[in-house]
Amino acid sequence: MTYGFLEPEGGGAYKKAGVSDGMDLSGLSLKENLKRLSSAPLLYKPGTNWCYSIAVDVLGAVISKAYEDSLQTLIKTLITDPLKMTNTSFDVIDKQKIVAQYLSCSPIPKRMGDKEVAQVFEGTAGIVFEPARAFDTSAFPSGGSGMNGTAEDFLYFLEELRSGDFLLPKDIKNEITKIQTGNLPLTGWPGRGFGLGFTILKDPKEANTKESIGTWRLGGAYGHSWFVDPIEKLTVVSFTNTAFEGMDGQFTVDLTDAIYG
Repeated sequence: MTYGFLEPEGGGAYKKAGVSDGMDLSGLSLKENLKRLSSAPLLYKPGTNWCYSIAVDVLGAVISKAYEDSLQTLIKTLITDPLKMTNTSFDVIDKQKIVAQYLSCSPIPKRMGDKEVAQVFEGTAGIVFEPARAFDTSAFPSGGSGMNGTAEDFLYFLEELRSGDFLLPKDIKNEITKIQTGNLPLTGWPGRGFGLGFTILKDPKEANTKESIGTWRLGGAYGHSWFVDPIEKLTVVSFTNTAFEGMDGQFTVDLTDAIYG
């Protein structure tokens, strides 16, 4: 989900440049996608505002270049294999391991077809969902949205990040979990700032949540949400496969309230 895809239909900078957010079957290489991204104009002067973007895709390309290896191999070697995250990867070989995908509709969710366009907010260009991308081994490795996995695997990862010392030394972990956006407001995330990969709770009252200050939280467009409350030593992962209710709908609020009581 990026600012370029959230602007009104026809006005999205990313859309105009033909940039893929890693959700569709674009047929682009990572190099070509980043070339197109570089042609998109800045929405504002750096440091004056902040929006969610496909920056993680750019970082994935930087890591691959620095290590002179593919992002798939690096993630497998450095993270998923050591943590025994056996069901997490960029390429899905066994289609039986992928559950059905749904869109939030009334009165009941709608099962996704081969290609669906859904708006995160009314009046926006929307996100193009093509679930078959998960099985396309030629699709570029999108660092922000290209991996597939299970809630259990992701829970292992978050718990390691919260309390372990295998993945990262303490000083780097502290930097990741520190607000990097200062006092800039985050559209859609009141009371929160952004660290290096996820939101961080600053003001529970403004965010209308029972989570502790410093809680990490983010979601995924296919209907996933998760949060880590370091003070309570609590990690919660929910993979609903229902866009967008499972990402930031009332379900996520009700789940949090039920957990905290």
